[in-house]
Amino acid sequence: MQGDFSQIRFNRGKNYTAVLEQQGRVALDADANEQQFIDAYESQTRTIDAVGQYGGPAADAGFQIMVPGDNEIHIGPGRYYVNGLLCENPADVTYDAQPYLIIPPGQPDAGSLLSQLNAAAGKSVIQVWLQVWQRLQTALDDPCLREPALGQADTTARLQTVWQVVADVVLAPQPQPGSTDSAPSCCQEMYATPAPPPSTGTMLASTTGPAAECGCGPVAAAGYQGIENQLYRVEIHNGGSEREATFKWSRENGSVVTAISKVSGSTVWVSPPPPDTNLGFQVGQWVELTDDTFELGQPANGPGNLYQILGTSPTDTDPFFTLDVPADQTLSVDPAKNARMRRWDMSGPAVTPTGIPLSPGSAIDLENGIQVTFDPQPTSPVLRPIGTYQSGDYWTIPARTATGQIEWPPCGSDENPAQRPTSIQVFRAPLACIHYAPPTDANPSGATVDECRKIFNPLTTIAPPTTVEALHVTGISWVNDDVVTLDALVVSGLTITLDLAPTPDCPLSGANVIVTLELLQSAPFDMLRTATVFDGAVALTGSVITWKLQANVDVMTRLIETLNPLLLPNALDRQWVRMRIRLPGQLIYATGSAAPAYLDGRALGKPGGNRLDGTPRIGLNLPSGGNEVATDFDGWLNVAPILQVVAVNVVNPRYPGDPLTVTVIVDFAGGVTGLFVTGTNPQHTLPTNGLQALVSVNYPVLAETPVTVDVLNIDGTTNGAGTIVPAPASIPAGGTSVSVPLNVVGNPGVVPGQPPTAFKFSITASVPAQIRWPTGASTNPNTPLVVTGALPTVPIRIE
Repeated sequence: MQGDFSQIRFNRGKNYTAVLEQQGRVALDADANEQQFIDAYESQTRTIDAVGQYGGPAADAGFQIMVPGDNEIHIGPGRYYVNGLLCENPADVTYDAQPYLIIPPGQPDAGSLLSQLNAAAGKSVIQVWLQVWQRLQTALDDPCLREPALGQADTTARLQTVWQVVADVVLAPQPQPGSTDSAPSCCQEMYATPAPPPSTGTMLASTTGPAAECGCGPVAAAGYQGIENQLYRVEIHNGGSEREATFKWSRENGSVVTAISKVSGSTVWVSPPPPDTNLGFQVGQWVELTDDTFELGQPANGPGNLYQILGTSPTDTDPFFTLDVPADQTLSVDPAKNARMRRWDMSGPAVTPTGIPLSPGSAIDLENGIQVTFDPQPTSPVLRPIGTYQSGDYWTIPARTATGQIEWPPCGSDENPAQRPTSIQVFRAPLACIHYAPPTDANPSGATVDECRKIFNPLTTIAPPTTVEALHVTGISWVNDDVVTLDALVVSGLTITLDLAPTPDCPLSGANVIVTLELLQSAPFDMLRTATVFDGAVALTGSVITWKLQANVDVMTRLIETLNPLLLPNALDRQWVRMRIRLPGQLIYATGSAAPAYLDGRALGKPGGNRLDGTPRIGLNLPSGGNEVATDFDGWLNVAPILQVVAVNVVNPRYPGDPLTVTVIVDFAGGVTGLFVTGTNPQHTLPTNGLQALVSVNYPVLAETPVTVDVLNIDGTTNGAGTIVPAPASIPAGGTSVSVPLNVVGNPGVVPGQPPTAFKFSITASVPAQIRWPTGASTNPNTPLVVTGALPTVPIRIE
């Protein structure tokens, strides 16, 4: 807002709701304006909460798009809200005659848009948008704001909501490549269009010390050296990256502006005349010339053209200014379109007709000790992204003589030294899509219009919700859509927790607690499933429903013997049998306070993270319910086989085919130092941990799984206990085996005066499971691991 303000201050993060005056205190424009910002923020927020991001009232929804056949696009009267801002169109208006849209030469009007649509013959559509922003209006823009009794003095300014209906011809929506889904509707595509990204560039303001040479006046030791309080404005002129953008600055917040009454060659006449030298225009100053074409064209809020003043009129009765206009250019402003001349205060050789380059990372002097640095280098050694800017982005820098400092970071900011700019926020709302259609007598325009507006009813017509007394699911014992092994399911069963009151008092059985197992078929029909209903044991304890497979041990044994092999083939490919749990809402009830209360079990899905096997799963939002009389509860889990050890093979990594017969190598003290291996290959030695037990399980494990390896004498005695110590080991997630080092640390069967004894060991392994079905497998009893002891080496003494 380029107004004559002392400063602009508002921070919604502080949660201020009112500005309160105190007796005998000075009244500031910044305080009154902050109250207006607070009120506007609360009003817009309430509107968004009630209406949504976009919406028109059902009784007077405005901005309906029509193509009646006169080669024009019509905009219907009424109201529409965009991001909490009220947009009003008082009467039907054509696209080309909108009050706030100026179509520059070369840009399409309604007729050319419709011609392009007809020429595309169905391959393109016209997307119609309502775009909205707010701008500052002064007495120059609205003479009614000026009080004649005050002469040329102006008083307050106004904030105006500006709306434009804009349209573009784009390709008709197409389905995604490789997708079987149909193409999205044009309206869906418009609502899915992201908003333009915000500016990412930053600016740092600071002050320097005094100059080496000073004039006659006093100079502050450091900081701001001006003699007046000012609100400096730094504004981006041409947008782009930090290497392309340019800026301009003003010590008066860009508020020194006058109307242009006439243009001739390189001379402009202004009215009213400047009030004084301080708030007027001088030779050598830079000015920006604009009219409504720059602000209300496409794109909106474009920058004007910068020129330097070469000369001024000798009298104030008919003031004019001669500008430095290149010979091949003319002044492209129209006094009939609210032409304006605005002063900017930059000077020096760095200033060009396109502004001042940003020079990212370098300090740029403004005046009176004030410097600005665009995109300053970060203090930490990180790669800084390239900053981007939009035309009209601005920063304000309050400078105060009482302190000799500038207020930076400004009050109300996030306190970072490098501040992002304030941008003109232009909000866009989809209105309609216009499609080509062959002209007919009923539709002479040859176009059809898809309505994209959102309509809302008055709050007075919305009936208050009625609360239905019902049962709700508040918790389940399983992780929905995750994987559970059969043994865990057998031991724990399933539990479903309902509200504490009322509690079900209906019979519960497999009829209303329905558990279904979806078994996968064998290849090549493994994409098919067969549903099997399980009549488990159902019980109710308080408000908790429990379901288990069976309580009868014999029945359970036969069931597991049958079911576990059916789960295994697909588990090798990490495909699981699905178990569904369903509670019909109309069949589970309790005695309510006035009428029976039924189960309102609808639970909406949500992202649930990953299953144990790493694939994504669907979670459930609990407690359930949608304020319905009766809805079903649905949940599911995936059942994996009981994890079993299927093989334990002891191998010699050097010669895997060797017989598993070793003799320990000991030192003179009897300590084991290695292993001597005999076999068909050359006899050789191994370190004490040179043998390994390869443990294999029946399918890829869901998560890292520890393996327990046990070593037993094959004769069933404890002879040789402690001779072999397996190392700790785990099967990694998704793996089916692990090699466990066997560390031979003992010298078995050595009795003084007798030959060493050979012991035969069996190696078994197991994995954690809640039931053993069957027990862990072991090595082949016919080829056990044979370990023979050795007598200590007797050292020979030579004298």
